[in-house]
Amino acid sequence: MAAVRAQYRSVVDDIGVQAVKTGMLASAELVEVVAELIGETDAPTVVDPVGVSKHGDPLLAASALDSVRTKLLPAATVVTPISTRSPN
Repeated sequence: MAAVRAQYRSVVDDIGVQAVKTGMLASAELVEVVAELIGETDAPTVVDPVGVSKHGDPLLAASALDSVRTKLLPAATVVTPISTRSPN
């Protein structure tokens, strides 16, 4: 998780951000780190809680669902849940 923190901080601190958007976050630990970082950033945040691939494969650990609900979603400005991903 140190690499995620370092990468996020380097972008935010160097060039700044106008907005933040999440994508697939596979584990509870990653969800919690991203939620913490978002909470420290004064920018609108779009959370796209990717849980299942277009082929039906799980992309989010079941153990991470609580962290998404209690930590990530409250930090969001906008949430863009998609029940079924559209084919490219």
